[in-house]
Amino acid sequence: GTVTAGNLSNANIVYPDGHVIGLLGKAQDVTRRVYSSRAENTWYDDYTQLNLTVTPTHADNLLWFVGQVNYGIQGGIGGSVFLQFLKDGDATNTLNGDDSQSYGIYPCFHQCRWSASSTNTYHMEQASINGYILAGTTNAQLFKIRYRVQSDGLDFTINRDGNAGSVDSPGSHSPTGQSNLQIYEVKQ
Repeated sequence: GTVTAGNLSNANIVYPDGHVIGLLGKAQDVTRRVYSSRAENTWYDDYTQLNLTVTPTHADNLLWFVGQVNYGIQGGIGGSVFLQFLKDGDATNTLNGDDSQSYGIYPCFHQCRWSASSTNTYHMEQASINGYILAGTTNAQLFKIRYRVQSDGLDFTINRDGNAGSVDSPGSHSPTGQSNLQIYEVKQ
């Protein structure tokens, strides 16, 4: 039949289990960004372009999150980078997956390790975020990404190759990536 705009209301529709009710929020970022001189073993949440505040329709539905972050590292010799996905400040294993391989006792959805013989820069990485959690409430919920480097004084770059040294020009191999995040509500 024909659906006329304004006839439907999520509050009055009975969806079958597994049905995607709708896209609650989306964010994307294609801008090259550099966060300079990050201190080691400190969590930073200054990358806010993918922050999303969403309000579920029903507390017993699922929130399905899908996204990716393109990043690079400038400077340093060896170490690790950890990325966490948080809901209202909480970085649980439900959001970040198994933390058995992570350094320390915190869960993270992505860990990158590298080893370099000089201060040449680590090239661009891509970290994926995906999974689902129970909405739990119909209140607004804030989702965001934070990062942590293991070596002192590193530059954390978003959507660009971290290689900006004098030996290796970033011009031909420094693509701008597209970091993005989408959160859907699914009938459970």
